[in-house]
Amino acid sequence: SVQVETPPLPVPLPSARLQMAAGRSPGHGREAEASEAHASTPPARGVPTQRGKFAEKARSGTPPPAADKGGSQDSLDARRPEGAKCRAAKGARKEAAPPERFWQELFSAGSMVVPSIYFAWFLRRAEGPSASLTALATSTFAHCAASVAFHVQCACCGGNASFNHLESPLRCADMVLIHLCCIFYSGAACNWDSCFVAANAAVNLLCMLSLVWTRLRGLAGSPRDSLRTVGCIFLYTSALPYFRQDYWNYLGIICSYVVGGVFWKANARLDGWGHGMFHLTLVPASHFLLRSAST
Repeated sequence: SVQVETPPLPVPLPSARLQMAAGRSPGHGREAEASEAHASTPPARGVPTQRGKFAEKARSGTPPPAADKGGSQDSLDARRPEGAKCRAAKGARKEAAPPERFWQELFSAGSMVVPSIYFAWFLRRAEGPSASLTALATSTFAHCAASVAFHVQCACCGGNASFNHLESPLRCADMVLIHLCCIFYSGAACNWDSCFVAANAAVNLLCMLSLVWTRLRGLAGSPRDSLRTVGCIFLYTSALPYFRQDYWNYLGIICSYVVGGVFWKANARLDGWGHGMFHLTLVPASHFLLRSAST
């Protein structure tokens, strides 16, 4: 019989054995080697690479952007430079020093004294001033002292970048004493009706506590403080037509406050002089209130 010799099967190399044991074909290693060789092949001339870009920036003095996978604000600013510029501009506006209005603040401080002078003159002319008029004058003098101190502070610290008038304790005292005046003014306007005085006092006391609590927490005040003051002013003046049927003096007080509110609102347009003009309109308001309370 003729014996046919079969050629022996090729023995796979160790690397091929390992690849077969791992479930991969032997050609997989050659493909990986080819890809590595392709990656290590230097690029053609004129084609910039990522490393070449960083090297070019290093030669020009511009550092390459750091890898930041956390999504921090710096990485967002690097990808969106226009957003960073807007945030920097906002920060500069916040840190800028408030406009220095030295003489305007001194005018506001001086004009606040005028209504108190009128109160003192009216009481001096009154024959035996009643307890109601005395309470009105006492609360007015107390508020005058706090308001003058606050405006003098604004005049002295107006050019200081670290000064914020909304965080001043003197502003808090000024606003608190305005609400105290509203309590006593309402008593004189309603002939000290117990229900109206209690309701008005509760509203004003809540506003006072809010002001003090905000200051104790180290927070700045807000325009809402002034709006609450305006509301309390209209609340106490409503007692004149309701309890006294004194419509003429009520109309005079409202007109005085409306004119003062126009100056107060236009304070920025008037370069800071409007607030002092608002204080002067308190003189006719005080006149109509005292004339009604003395009858």
